[in-house]
Amino acid sequence: PLLVSNRKEIASLVLDNNIGLVTHNLDPEKMAQDVKNIFSDHERIEKWKENLVKAKIKYNWEKESIKLKRIFNNLR
Repeated sequence: PLLVSNRKEIASLVLDNNIGLVTHNLDPEKMAQDVKNIFSDHERIEKWKENLVKAKIKYNWEKESIKLKRIFNNLR
């Protein structure tokens, strides 16, 4: 599972794929509580693990590189 900051792109990735939590906390103690929260629900952890496997298939370098090549080729 992922614990990420509330930056738009990474937060969207985590929330859209249900693969972890987004934190708004920068305080180390509050972040530590977020980490504890991640591991407090075993069912949720298992769901996140399943979704991480799906996200790994969806977002891999081979697929992303094809998209990037198309974008760069269209710039010519």
